Amino acid sequence: MTKRPYIPSISEQPYTTLPSASVRVLLIEDDASYAGLVKILLNANSEQHCEVVVAGTLQGGLQLLSERSDFDAVLLDLNLPDSAGLTTLHTLLHDFPATNVIVLTGSANAAQGLQAVGDGAQDYLVKGEFEPSQLSRILRFSMERRQILTRLEEAQAMAHVGNWEIRPDQDYCYISKEIFRILEVETEGQGLTYDELCASPFSQLHYLLAHEKTAAGQVDFQQELTWEARDGSQRYAQLSSRKTINRYGQTTYQGTLQDQTIQKRAQELQRAQEIAQETARVREQVIANVSHELRTPMNAILGMSDLLADTKLANEQRDYLDSIQDASQLLLGIINDILLTSSLQNGSVEISTAVFDLPLAVRRVVEMLQPKARAKGLYLNFNIAANIPTFVEGDKLRLSQILYNIVGNAIKFT
Repeated sequence: MTKRPYIPSISEQPYTTLPSASVRVLLIEDDASYAGLVKILLNANSEQHCEVVVAGTLQGGLQLLSERSDFDAVLLDLNLPDSAGLTTLHTLLHDFPATNVIVLTGSANAAQGLQAVGDGAQDYLVKGEFEPSQLSRILRFSMERRQILTRLEEAQAMAHVGNWEIRPDQDYCYISKEIFRILEVETEGQGLTYDELCASPFSQLHYLLAHEKTAAGQVDFQQELTWEARDGSQRYAQLSSRKTINRYGQTTYQGTLQDQTIQKRAQELQRAQEIAQETARVREQVIANVSHELRTPMNAILGMSDLLADTKLANEQRDYLDSIQDASQLLLGIINDILLTSSLQNGSVEISTAVFDLPLAVRRVVEMLQPKARAKGLYLNFNIAANIPTFVEGDKLRLSQILYNIVGNAIKFT
């Protein structure tokens, strides 16, 4: 039995994704002494040096986040001079929903930390009850989560699929960047809350509420979406969502939105091509059938005119008969050309093989074209070399059509 190699877990693997000097943390804490302590704890790990920037108020922290986008994590005290409780977290996530937030809470408010995680925080720490290794580990996991989310966004962009989550009872709303791209909504609106989503002027975002508004009683929901893009073209997407209710009776809607515009357009082009091909096939088939039907009476006309030519006719009658034969031969040539063209387009040209009298076939073609040659004052005759056999094997009809076209064109353009 081959022994499987040992693969260490994430917590056992050394953190090498970023250089130690690249770890940047924003600490939003109004207690200066505690902020200094957190700095010491963050740099207690020799393998991980942190650059810590401190803001004493929520507004100050929001200002720093708007000025810098390179923070790997935010340590957020929930009790600040200008904000207190979970509202502090909600405000920060509203403006910067992609930020990794680690909540700092007092020992008496540990349950608040759990609630904060449920509302979108990465993790929580109870002040005075964590060690440097715990803080370092949580920070490392936070940065790894940031990288995973970045890769997820890249994968969603390549697959044209976005995800979203709505919690009406908690006024929580998360919408990935790809959904904003699919629905052509400005990215500045990514910090929408649930209430703002319901009142949003962006009508396309209302599609995310379809499960709740139209089929709240269903666990799973799917809907095909169609709307007009900014450039006037039609856009298509597939909305899928699932409804869950936790033990506290709070409802959550989670789902995906897949852009299907390219697939729909490809299907439409394929259907249009199939219709065009079928139309052409039917048209050519009708032409072939009609041509076959026309050739039967034309052969009868030619046969009857040949019989009539063998009777005694006056000069005027002979002229009329010649005109009938010329017109019949011309029309038969046109019918044969149509049949040949139709067969070529349908890919159904069949070459038959049979023994036939070659000189007789050539003579018949010359006899059919003699009236045209005489009408233009031309002499038309044929000679077959002595080494050409009388009987050959091949397609008599195709050979006659080819000779008729070649000789007919020679007479026409002489």
